[in-house]
Amino acid sequence: MWNQDSILVLLLFLVLTVHTVKSQEPCSSPGPNIAGSVFESSFIDFDPNSALHRTDTFIEGINLGTDLNTGVNLTIIRSTVTPDGVNLNELFELIMLPVTGAAFGNRAFIRLKQAIDRDGTSFTASDDLDTIEFEIKCVSRKNPVESKFFLMQLEIKDINDNAPIFANEPYTAAVAESAPVGTTVYSGISATDLDTGTNKEIDYAIVPGDESINDGYTKFLLPITSRGEIVVRDLLDFESVQQYVLTISATDKASNPGDRKQTTTTITITVNDVDDLRPKFVYSTCFAVNNACFNPTYTTSITSGSSGGQLVFSAVPGNEVVNITAQDRDTLNAPVSFSLQLTSPAGYQNRFQVTTQQVASSPQYQATITQISAIDRSQVPELELYLEAREGLTNRYSDRATIKVTVDSANNNNPVLTVPFQGFINENSPVGTIPRNNDGSNLLKISVTDPDLISGETGTYTFTVSGTGLFRVNSEGYVEATAPIDYESTPSVIFTVTGTEVGTQIPRSGAVQVTVIVRDLNDNSPVFGAANYTDTIVEGDYSTSNQVLVDVSASDADTGANGDIVYSIQSVSNNGFSKFSIQNDAGAGRATISCVGSVTDGEVYVLTVQATDQGQPISERRSVTVPVEVTVTPLGTRPPVIDAPAFTIAISEAVPIASSVWAVPARDPEGLPLTFRVLSGDGNNDFTLSSTTGEFSTARLLNREAIPQYTLNIQVQDQTSQFAQTTLTIIIQDVNDNNPVFTTSIYTFSVVEGKTNEPVGTVTATDADLGINANVAYQISPYSSTGSASLFSIQPSGEIRTLSALDYETRTSHVILVLGTDGGASARTGTATVTINVQDVEDVIPLFTETNIERSINERQPSNTVVVQVTALDQDTTKRISYTFSGGDTSAFSIDANSGVISTTQILQYEAKNRYVFTVTTNEGASSNSLSATATVTINVLDINNYPPVIEPVPANIQFLENVPVGTVLLSSITVNDADAQINVEARDGGVPSLAAYTTVTVNVVRNTAPFFPPPKSATVTISNSHAVNSLVTTYTATDNDNEPQFNQVTYSMVTDSTANSLFRLDSVSGQITLISPLTADDASQYFLTIIATDNGGLSDTGTVTVSVNRNLFNPQWNPSGGPFTATRNVTENRAVLDTVYTLSAIDTDIQPPFNTKVYNILSTTSAAQHFQIDSQGNVQIIRSLAIDRGVSQYVLTIELRDGGNRVAAQQFTLTVNVIRNTNPPVFFDASYYKEIDETLSVGSSILQVQASDQDPELQFRTITFTLLANTAGNNLFSMDAASGILRVKSTLTSDPTVTFNMIAVATDGGSPSQSANAVVTIKVNRNRVTPLWNTLSYQVTILETQTVGSPLSLSPSALSARDTDAQPPNNVVNFRLKAIVARDGSTVYPSEQDSFAVSTSRQVTVRSPLMGLTATVYELLVEAYDLGDPSRTSSTNATVTINVQRNRAPVFTSSSYGFIMREDATVGSQTLVGQVIANDPDTAISQFSTLTYAIESLGVGSPSVYFAIDSSGRITLRNAVNTILDPEFRFLVRVSDSGTPPLSDEAVVTITINRNLWAPAFNPLNYTTTVQETLPAGSNTDVVVIATDQDLNAPNNQVLYSAIGDQSAMQYFDVNENSGRVFVRQPLYTGTSSQYLLNVRVSDRAESPLISHQTATVTITVERNLFPPVFRNLPTTQSLPITSGVGFGVYTVFANDSDTKTPFNVVTYSLVSGTNEFSINPGSGLIQLQTNSLTQAEYVLTVEARDGANVPRRSYSTLTLRVGSNLEKPVWATPGSLTSFEASTTIYETHDYVTSVYSFQANDADTVSPYNTVRYIVEGEGNAPNFFTVADNGQTFLKTSLLQRTETQFVLVVRAEDGGNPPRQADNKAKLTITVIRNNNAPQWQNPMTTALISQQAGTGQSVGTVLVATDTDAFFNVVRYEIIGDGDAATFFTIANPSIGQITVANSLASSSDQIYYVRVRAYDNGVPAKDNVTVVAITVERNILSLGVSIATVTARDFAGYARKALCVCVWLLFFWVFY
Repeated sequence: MWNQDSILVLLLFLVLTVHTVKSQEPCSSPGPNIAGSVFESSFIDFDPNSALHRTDTFIEGINLGTDLNTGVNLTIIRSTVTPDGVNLNELFELIMLPVTGAAFGNRAFIRLKQAIDRDGTSFTASDDLDTIEFEIKCVSRKNPVESKFFLMQLEIKDINDNAPIFANEPYTAAVAESAPVGTTVYSGISATDLDTGTNKEIDYAIVPGDESINDGYTKFLLPITSRGEIVVRDLLDFESVQQYVLTISATDKASNPGDRKQTTTTITITVNDVDDLRPKFVYSTCFAVNNACFNPTYTTSITSGSSGGQLVFSAVPGNEVVNITAQDRDTLNAPVSFSLQLTSPAGYQNRFQVTTQQVASSPQYQATITQISAIDRSQVPELELYLEAREGLTNRYSDRATIKVTVDSANNNNPVLTVPFQGFINENSPVGTIPRNNDGSNLLKISVTDPDLISGETGTYTFTVSGTGLFRVNSEGYVEATAPIDYESTPSVIFTVTGTEVGTQIPRSGAVQVTVIVRDLNDNSPVFGAANYTDTIVEGDYSTSNQVLVDVSASDADTGANGDIVYSIQSVSNNGFSKFSIQNDAGAGRATISCVGSVTDGEVYVLTVQATDQGQPISERRSVTVPVEVTVTPLGTRPPVIDAPAFTIAISEAVPIASSVWAVPARDPEGLPLTFRVLSGDGNNDFTLSSTTGEFSTARLLNREAIPQYTLNIQVQDQTSQFAQTTLTIIIQDVNDNNPVFTTSIYTFSVVEGKTNEPVGTVTATDADLGINANVAYQISPYSSTGSASLFSIQPSGEIRTLSALDYETRTSHVILVLGTDGGASARTGTATVTINVQDVEDVIPLFTETNIERSINERQPSNTVVVQVTALDQDTTKRISYTFSGGDTSAFSIDANSGVISTTQILQYEAKNRYVFTVTTNEGASSNSLSATATVTINVLDINNYPPVIEPVPANIQFLENVPVGTVLLSSITVNDADAQINVEARDGGVPSLAAYTTVTVNVVRNTAPFFPPPKSATVTISNSHAVNSLVTTYTATDNDNEPQFNQVTYSMVTDSTANSLFRLDSVSGQITLISPLTADDASQYFLTIIATDNGGLSDTGTVTVSVNRNLFNPQWNPSGGPFTATRNVTENRAVLDTVYTLSAIDTDIQPPFNTKVYNILSTTSAAQHFQIDSQGNVQIIRSLAIDRGVSQYVLTIELRDGGNRVAAQQFTLTVNVIRNTNPPVFFDASYYKEIDETLSVGSSILQVQASDQDPELQFRTITFTLLANTAGNNLFSMDAASGILRVKSTLTSDPTVTFNMIAVATDGGSPSQSANAVVTIKVNRNRVTPLWNTLSYQVTILETQTVGSPLSLSPSALSARDTDAQPPNNVVNFRLKAIVARDGSTVYPSEQDSFAVSTSRQVTVRSPLMGLTATVYELLVEAYDLGDPSRTSSTNATVTINVQRNRAPVFTSSSYGFIMREDATVGSQTLVGQVIANDPDTAISQFSTLTYAIESLGVGSPSVYFAIDSSGRITLRNAVNTILDPEFRFLVRVSDSGTPPLSDEAVVTITINRNLWAPAFNPLNYTTTVQETLPAGSNTDVVVIATDQDLNAPNNQVLYSAIGDQSAMQYFDVNENSGRVFVRQPLYTGTSSQYLLNVRVSDRAESPLISHQTATVTITVERNLFPPVFRNLPTTQSLPITSGVGFGVYTVFANDSDTKTPFNVVTYSLVSGTNEFSINPGSGLIQLQTNSLTQAEYVLTVEARDGANVPRRSYSTLTLRVGSNLEKPVWATPGSLTSFEASTTIYETHDYVTSVYSFQANDADTVSPYNTVRYIVEGEGNAPNFFTVADNGQTFLKTSLLQRTETQFVLVVRAEDGGNPPRQADNKAKLTITVIRNNNAPQWQNPMTTALISQQAGTGQSVGTVLVATDTDAFFNVVRYEIIGDGDAATFFTIANPSIGQITVANSLASSSDQIYYVRVRAYDNGVPAKDNVTVVAITVERNILSLGVSIATVTARDFAGYARKALCVCVWLLFFWVFY
């Protein structure tokens, strides 16, 4: 039974069955719509059998089947939506394929018949063929009348057959090098793909590059592959790489990676430079690191004590003079400014001024450093400056250079020369000998000291000698002899040595007098005063009473013992030897002969008298004899005898009274007494004559200056009235007893200021003394008035000149002390006071009392409102001040030239310009660089609100495409403009592309203006130190012009130091300053209070209140207060240094130091201040020996009394100090003393006495002390009594062998310093007694004649030997000398050979002269022995020495001549035998003589010794090649020599003939080419030189001769120089036509039979010819000519060129063919000019010729038409016009550029013809304005020189307008433009300087530190303040100011990476000026580091795994523990 469910199942089965049957019918299908798909394909890849290209139709039936049950006909037909361009039958076909489950087993498929592209050609879908819709018609065979239609939707599936395509490639971008990592560089990379789906999707990537420097793969990143955005991957550096190239790939996302397609493109990224590098110093020799100088260093020098000079620098390394320049290392070329950071030693920055200026046309800036304050090199000999070069950009990077400064001597003092002692030199010493001191232990050297040099320094000097030519001074200061000196003519030399500085700008000199004593040698024999002497004697017996006869006297030019003469009688005729004796009188220098026997009348005796000097050794003594004839006469017939008819003596004028000076040498031949008297010549009775003894003595003190010479007539008479007369001339010798005397003691001169080396005047002094004592040398005392001595110099003539320019304003007069010093050994000095008045010239520029002036004025004030008044002062005596503007923007102001009042010239507008900065100067100081010669005036214009806001229009609708590129601006802004503000409002989302919306914002701005203190923002108040506590000091308030209460409430605060803070209190509301503590608790004289006024809007202003405290109430007073105020003290010049001369007393009633402290000052400008000081107790003390300045006898001290607060006593105290001086030196009676003594003289015995006197009146100064100067032996044996001058024996004389003692007696007076005189004392001791004895009397030796001269001979049996038994040397020292030589050969004696041997004093027998050439063979020598005693003793017999000599004989050649032949090219060397010569020697037995040597000697032909050698066997070989010489043969002597000395020789003649000419010449190369122009004149050389060489070695065989042969046409025009081979032009080339010539050249040598080359050379010559004529380029033409034109007017310049390529064919010159009367043309330039002043025609037609430069030139002609016109009108100014009096003004900033116009001038000309209506503008002034501005022809005014680094604030341009006429016409008026420059005058000032801050070590990066630092700048424009951290150490590493606009310090890096506790952070605030002005404050930041305890949990980190379970980690704690353990 069927239930309901069963029935339903059955029904379902039936339906399915019906359906199944139905679906298996032909043309059946699942539905009417069929969906299928095939894949597109390209033609290449298309495969019709691929399953990808077919799809099932799902239509049952067998297509085209014949079975009625299964067969169907299928047809593809178009549908209504089938694309028009698709041909279905060409594209598709139906095929049958088996299908599992198909009704009939097979089913129809749609299959592609050909390739199909679905993608189209555009990147949009509009042309994609992604679906093709068509119909399939099916007709069943079973029911053919019924057709069924199926809609086929065939999807064309995409294959990835298209690669991406980039849009707008290639790409470029730019990025700043400072861009941080992650910065987007470019986001516009875009590519598209024609495919669809994932095949269309694109990934972007950067392709790795070639790793070159420009490969940016590692520098950039594409973080999002789906977006073409490039970002910075790594830090960039412009200086390393300026450009990168990236390869960008675009890859589609085909599902199969292997099918993906990729396209690449490039993007070039330019790296832009930013300010990231410090500047660099630039000079060529520096050590460069990274293209910058490492440790740049310069050197310079300055002069001690001077200032004002600009420093000149030298680079290190090297010594090149350079400028200090620096530039930005970045390409930004930031401006660089220089400043001195610090100095070493510190504190000298303020001594220099640094200015900066840009180097023209260069990015470099130059530092100019000027020294503005002096430096003392004694304190700082060297100095280092550290110069900072800082950029002007925001980062303000800097670099530093070191400048090493050497402080040179100022050279204010003359060098001081000193000589340590008198020099001694032996006479006849060779040139170059240096004198020594007395004992010979030290050389004589000039020492130089220079007060200008500091310790350790030495100067360089040149030395000159005046007063003698016998000495010079070498560069080391040693005195040297320049010639042998003869003692007899020059016993001493006194000369002056002048030392002059080397290397100083004005070399100074010093001088010293040098004395050199010449020591005598025994080089002169005695000379008797007469050739013979005669005398008579009365007969009688004189044996018991000796009769004195004649005196004989001889003189010896030598001195000392060499000049001491001993007389003896050698013989007497008539057997009278025993009747006469001779007595020596050494003191008188004569000997007296006496008769000591019986004589008879009529007898005549002739005595031979010998005079012998006493030189040492005895053997060198010299003697002479003279005959003396004595005649015996009867008694009573003979008158007295005087030795000579006249005598002359010389005595010193210093001889004391009663001194014996001479005795009359008279006697009576008959022995009668004599009477002496003076007949005449002594009218003043200055002398006395003893009538009995004839002794002359002084009766008075002598004065040479009064009577220089006496001539006395003297008579001697005996008792028989017989008399004789003689004349005595007494010459008075000068002593230096007179001071130089000036013609007047006071001179007054005048000299104009400002000149160097200007004559001032001449002083003159004379000295009454004689000779060197009267030579006056002038000098300026260094103790002249302070600072004056160094300003002048004095010439040897006494002329005074200025050493440096004087300054009237500094000092109007100078007083100097001139010293005149004579040349005496003890020089005397005279003085004169010279007053030099300085004449004023107008050279002082006026200086402004205030150099920076700032004033304010409200806008819209009427014209002529007074703004400010400037004031300058002129220190000239004639004061002229005329004020004027010198720079800046003065367009709105005028200045009264007389008063300096500055007023407005127009109404000022704040909105147009709110600040004017200009400079004011004076006409007198306009050109000065002085800082105070100009004043900077700043005028601030205060705003009045008078402009409403203005809203700019906004467009209503904006339309744009959705794919507009990123970054396109759709609407720039909505702008609200106010005169003070500009507001932009914009809203933009972050989409791609971004969308924006805008709105209108109405802004009402209520502005706050800052309060301000009244100018000059400072106030000063003075109070007493007793000012009451809690009382008002002053009130200092500011004004706030705001109306709103929110902004106009002002409060006050005070910033000052702790001391002032404890004394003063500021009321914050009222501004009242009150004293809160007593002022007596402190001693400061001033307190500086900085007052800050702040409104309640936060704006502020700063002012300064200076509180001055008067603490000094009373003047100091002298005690007693009523005087007297003068005192006088006498002191001796030897008073000790620091002795108190006088004590002053004073009082001061102030109670607080330093105001009650007394200070004494010496005001004297003379040398008094150099010699005295006053200590704090009022003691006047000597600080410099009074003996130094001996020319000054009185010092006047003007003393000022001040207290410590600088109050001055009403009176000055005058102290006069008179100096008592030691004026005169002692004078010895005799210059030398001599005495002979026996060595047995006992100890204590008196030897002689020296005497001296002193004329000083003071007992202390005329008390004389004697001392003895001697060597060690002299000091041991002799002593001198200090009081009496007696010389005594001090110890036994036998203890020392010395015979002669030369000593110096010194007489010293009691002065301090003392004066002294010297005298020579010579003592001779007699020691020798025993005669030497020979030990052997006979000696022999045999020698060769070659025995060496001077070599000792070995005698047999021994050397010479003798003995002497005296006790001590030199008396027992035996020497030997040769007495005679006999030279013989057999019995023949040769007298001429008797000087061949010598015997030395030390017993050596030597050959004295060569023995060669002599004849004797035996020499017998007689030798004498003698000792060295004084006098010497000689052996009684002589020893004999016999010397036998062996002699040499000459060798002999075998032939007298030899001949040889050789080739010129013979090989050089000892193996090349030319020939051999042979000789024999007869001395074969004596080896010393028989060795033969051969030598070549020239005979006059050739140079044989150069080219040939000969060996010991006579073989001649070739030494040097003979191919370099011309000689055809050599003829020379060959000498053979034996080995004797000298060798004996023989000669033979050798002739060598040379064969030379071997080779013919040859060319190399053979072919030559050259090119010449046809203009080359005949005779000119071409550049071809044919070259041929000849291998022969010498001329003329290797000399060549050239000649031309061959082509006649070539030889017609060319030839060759036969000597040089140079080809030259023979005939003018322009006469020919050929362009090429072939010239053949032959060569031969110049031998007598010449050889000719086998080949010829070929020269190819190309001739360049003139082919084209000139062509005019600007003719013909017509031009206008002004009728007013005159001679010289430039009419027109014609131009033509020539197509020829070679000069001179293309060189064009011009000439006029017509119009030459009125016009001329410049042949070179083509300029046509008028040559007449009268143009009579309306038109001129000129024919112009142009021709080229060929010899036969080509020509062209053309015409110039000139139409005459007139220049009728002048230009007329339009801007500025007459309404403004042709004046205008404008304002610019000092940063103004060069391309923006400053102002536009306009003038018009009514003429209608050019150039008369053309206007140009000429700048004429004023001041330096033309240097900074220029006006173009269009009237635009431009800046041409940077205003930076300048100070001018106003420039005035005067501009002239003129037209283009010739001459031009000018406008009647000149335009005047005043340009005001606004400058950056003020640096930012800190408002809240923070000194300390605290920060935790854990502070994160970016965390703020402390409060925000605030600095403000009062400038109107340059007031934008920015902040940065600079310096020090690591501070800049850990801290930064992230926002330069806000002074907030933040942490830059983790503080945990460092252990420093405190960082000193230097914060710099700088404004927007160029260069910026800045201010620096230091913040000490302390880092708290001990924060956490061990084990404290810091944080808990939670991690969650995928199962969702939380796990905790305590790793932070663990790491904290780890960090703590290892920290």
